[in-house]
Amino acid sequence: MRQSFVLVLLFCCLFYSVEVQSRRRSKRETFHVIISNETLPCVKMAEMLRRENGGRPPRWTQLNDEDKKEILRMRGYDFIRSLMGTSGRDTDLIFDPLLPAQPLTSKTGTRPLLRSEILNQLQSDRELNDTVSSHPSPSLGEEATVPHLPYVVPEDIGLNRTMFRSSEFVTTVDYCVPRSSTMTQMDGVNYLRMCTACATTTSSPSDFWPAYLYGVICHSDDVSCLYEADIAFGRCVATGMSVMMLRKSTDLCLLVLENGQKMIAQDWSPTQYQLSIGCECAVSEQSRFR
Repeated sequence: MRQSFVLVLLFCCLFYSVEVQSRRRSKRETFHVIISNETLPCVKMAEMLRRENGGRPPRWTQLNDEDKKEILRMRGYDFIRSLMGTSGRDTDLIFDPLLPAQPLTSKTGTRPLLRSEILNQLQSDRELNDTVSSHPSPSLGEEATVPHLPYVVPEDIGLNRTMFRSSEFVTTVDYCVPRSSTMTQMDGVNYLRMCTACATTTSSPSDFWPAYLYGVICHSDDVSCLYEADIAFGRCVATGMSVMMLRKSTDLCLLVLENGQKMIAQDWSPTQYQLSIGCECAVSEQSRFR
């Protein structure tokens, strides 16, 4: 009898634990199914759903990041992870074209170098008025080995850290790679950068998605390259691409399912954004180097 009571008690405790975890998960993660890619004016959709509900007012919901990725896919576009971020954690990843030739290593092998590690290293060295390679950053921990980092803070090369692309988007210069720093290594030979390039993070306004865009720009004043006898035969130019973002609609809505119920959500429509993603040396057609 006592054993049966203990078994029942354990079962009840296990059931309660699973139920609590399930409720916490449901509060944290709202799962939506977009019923159709077709949009309607919000007023018309609300009236349609009101009639369908027998006169009861329709319920509204907010789309999450996964929903917006699905909308982007349904409209024929991709979420580009190397250029787009939805959270602060994403902004800690370094933009690939500015990776150092020597990777950051640890006891478990190589891992990506984080933006925060670069910024902490640069700030520490700047305060000590020393070079980046002279002092290991305390933020990296004992397991990490710091390679030579060819980065500088924008203030040290005459750039403002914050630049306003427009009244809505705010672009921040994170760090820069100066000209003549090693870009890559092949067959034991170092190949150097011909232009100063800077990693940027652009924050989007609340009615645009995703929240962050990552890019690379040229130094606005250091514009010449490919020198011979103090004569420049090239010019540093930014390379760009159009990325598709989403913008919150003010009058169009989508019909979605949430927990089996039809709900209305404001639509997010694709919009084009021109993003600078690189800086390269363009050679003059009058140069003998072309």
